[in-house]
Amino acid sequence: MHYYLAKADEAGSDRDRHRVLMQIVQNLCRQPEISKTNFDMPTIYLPDLAKETRCTNQIHEVCSTIDHAVFSGVQKSLNTLNNDCKRLEQCINERLVLH
Repeated sequence: MHYYLAKADEAGSDRDRHRVLMQIVQNLCRQPEISKTNFDMPTIYLPDLAKETRCTNQIHEVCSTIDHAVFSGVQKSLNTLNNDCKRLEQCINERLVLH
């Protein structure tokens, strides 16, 4: 499971953003299943070129993570399809030999 701080550029000052992050982390770490894992919460937002922000935008890293997950899922499905086709071909060949 992944968590992201969206609209991070609207959180106000660095101090305000830090407070928001600390509050989120405190609330999430109360849940035992989360507190046992490595916790990371990238800050993401859609940049507004007319507005300057000091907040780091990690949206490209998030997109890369999503691309990797989609690619892995598609590759797994293609591998399964390939194996299923081989099994189907084997079954068809066995039936043709019997007849």
